[in-house]
Amino acid sequence: MVLLLLIVGGVFFVSSALGRSPAGSASGSDSEQSSAKTPSAAVEEYLQALADGDATTARKLAGGSTSDRLLSDEVLARSNELAPITNISVDEEPSSESDYDAVVSATFDLGDTSVARDFRVYNSYSSGWQLSDAVLSTSLSAFDGLDLQINGVEAGGDRVTFFPGAYEFELGAEAFELDSDDKVFVIADQNDITSLYDVQPTLTEEATQTFRELVRASLEECLASTALTTPCGLDVSSELSDGSIPVADTAKRTLTPEGDAALKSLKPRTDYDNPTLVTSSDYIRISTSIEADKDGQRVSGELMFGGDLLKPYVDFSEDKPTVTWQ
Repeated sequence: MVLLLLIVGGVFFVSSALGRSPAGSASGSDSEQSSAKTPSAAVEEYLQALADGDATTARKLAGGSTSDRLLSDEVLARSNELAPITNISVDEEPSSESDYDAVVSATFDLGDTSVARDFRVYNSYSSGWQLSDAVLSTSLSAFDGLDLQINGVEAGGDRVTFFPGAYEFELGAEAFELDSDDKVFVIADQNDITSLYDVQPTLTEEATQTFRELVRASLEECLASTALTTPCGLDVSSELSDGSIPVADTAKRTLTPEGDAALKSLKPRTDYDNPTLVTSSDYIRISTSIEADKDGQRVSGELMFGGDLLKPYVDFSEDKPTVTWQ
């Protein structure tokens, strides 16, 4: 199990469901509306709500919904333990303003990180000024099936929404860890959000060794077969270039020294669509010889090309992982 701290304080434009619509119009949103009288007041109240751990007020001002698992008092409280928001300063005059919207500049500290950013604010009229880009929505599909918890709360779903803050990632799937040496990520604007996409799940050292052992055992079983086709590929049943016809059950396949070295250091990678499914693209060299029938005579020899080896796949969500070849 590995922990990752993600500090989020940046700009990320959110779709209209979390933006231009009044907070109360979204399904599951808080029933009482904010009533900030000016754009700057809305930003000030929002940042102060975060600093105070008041997720309800922050949601009202930012258009968040109670259905957003991470926009809660529990998650925000843990965020403030990890990196409290302090030294809030909001410009009294917006950098741009109309009757309908405005841009307000603010600075604040997020733990040890100083943040300076603009907030987009719109006039909802019935509920005062509200923020349209104050929460961050991102995809965490790379962690599907890995029991990801964020600040102690199950993430759930492919997309999550964050307040600016600090977030502790924990993978419940014992075979996996995060591939990042740096466990703290500071995201102060939209450009910084890309750092989160670079963080991927990977097998632990112990699970990596298990993967290598499973693949080796399965491959050795294939190599022991004299059939012209095997479950792991290496198909040599087709007519040869000189017209020779391979003779059934005469194949002899041997793992070369290079192939053996590749198996020992096999590099696992998770499947993009199914993170619990692990494979490898490493080249494993196999030497193959067969007997063939040429013009009524039996000939034998090593093949220059012994057929393609399929890719091994191991699903670590299973109680007893096994290898399949595809």
